[in-house]
Amino acid sequence: HRVARGFRCFIVLARFVRRPLNRSLPASHRMTGNGAIPTLSGVKPLGLLLPIATAFVLGSPAETAAAPGAYTNASLFAAAVPGGVSQVDFEGFTDGAVLSGTTQQPPGSTAQIVLPGPVADVLDPGGSPLALRVVVDATDNPARSGTRTLGVEDAGNFHAITAGTTLGFGFPTPVEAFGLTIITPEEPGAALFDGDLQLRVPGEATASLELGEGQLLGSFGGRDYRAYFVGVVGAAGFTTATLEPGATTPASSLFFNVDDLVVPVPEPGGVLGTLAGWGWLQCLRRAHRRLEQKRSTG
Repeated sequence: HRVARGFRCFIVLARFVRRPLNRSLPASHRMTGNGAIPTLSGVKPLGLLLPIATAFVLGSPAETAAAPGAYTNASLFAAAVPGGVSQVDFEGFTDGAVLSGTTQQPPGSTAQIVLPGPVADVLDPGGSPLALRVVVDATDNPARSGTRTLGVEDAGNFHAITAGTTLGFGFPTPVEAFGLTIITPEEPGAALFDGDLQLRVPGEATASLELGEGQLLGSFGGRDYRAYFVGVVGAAGFTTATLEPGATTPASSLFFNVDDLVVPVPEPGGVLGTLAGWGWLQCLRRAHRRLEQKRSTG
């Protein structure tokens, strides 16, 4: 596909440059159907190829297209996002740090993630909203990477989030993809079922928890903890996403924590390649204009 795009790019740019050159050159020097390329003063045939080759090597916007859809496998998700992904893993925060409503930016990414504000504890509807906080796995909260996860201010439930809670994530500038890891001790097939939690991006897709993709993290406090990835790659940029219970999930049926929020990193060369190629093209056209001016004054 890359070679085919490069060839199409060659044809389009060659035609673009050919027209202004042909208008003022003698017939013997014009570009013809046999592929002959005119040599201008100080402009060699390589000059025509440089914008094409530069954009081809460094990249072009067509190469940044992702593979839209819902994902429950972190590796497949990352492979579907050109340029790869970067994550917020909460390792840079101290235990108990309150992060409700804060904006986090993964290393190497231009995307920003606005974490949800205080959320209501559905096990106690009359209680105060709970703030999101960093939890260390020294007791009952293992992490997928490192030792810290995102939980809530609720020591009575080991700072875990309840299944009836909806977490809304925001992005100040549109992102093409977003994913996260759900960590829970609930036993698959007994207290946890396919679709009990889902990541929804309005107008794009919904990624539902899939038991078969669970990764066993280990046993803590006599219970086995597993990690489940959910992610959405959009057909267009989006600015909101929600982690919410499935349609049939009882509000008090399970507890979980969140880890490794992932967003795209810029693909190297996409814009750079286009600008570099365009720069070479402009140099060529300026050289052509200087040649025309020289002829008109000569």
